Amino acid sequence: MTKAEQKKMEKAARSMFIMQAFGCVLDAICDSSSNARGNPQIRVNMKSGNRYIYFHRYLQDFNIQIYASGDVDIEFREFCHDTRTYRVFCYDSNTAVQDAFLEQFGQDMLMVITEFVEQADWHIVLDYLPLEYTKNWRDIFIDSLEPAANPQEPFRWKPDWVNPYGDSDEDSVQ
Repeated sequence: MTKAEQKKMEKAARSMFIMQAFGCVLDAICDSSSNARGNPQIRVNMKSGNRYIYFHRYLQDFNIQIYASGDVDIEFREFCHDTRTYRVFCYDSNTAVQDAFLEQFGQDMLMVITEFVEQADWHIVLDYLPLEYTKNWRDIFIDSLEPAANPQEPFRWKPDWVNPYGDSDEDSVQ
């Protein structure tokens, strides 16, 4: 196989990955929009092979960037806080790594987009999310949803979650 053919195959594989990651976001939008309250705005821009998906509510934003390089970033914005941007995937040509990421990414996007559409308070979420990059953004995001979500349905997507900061039976034993 020539270098040109190999490069063409690598580009096709990267494009397929980008389409699959973009599909995860679009599927999550469809799944989460059935109970939409308020009027969140969703905008998609495609430019030079990059995919930018913008979610906007009054003074709150959530953005997903899927780059032509195969890297994926998510970004949280709220008027009182600095922007939080997390690189959730650095492109890897290993298909097993890609498949594992895509499976988790689909779940993550459903979780985050549902919470955004269902109007979790981004201000409280960003009180907990650190400014610096962290690999455990997902756990911190989940922890921050407890006070930010609707009190009638604190965790629509993960009913078995236990607040690590709450009172447990063991703590209350005297």
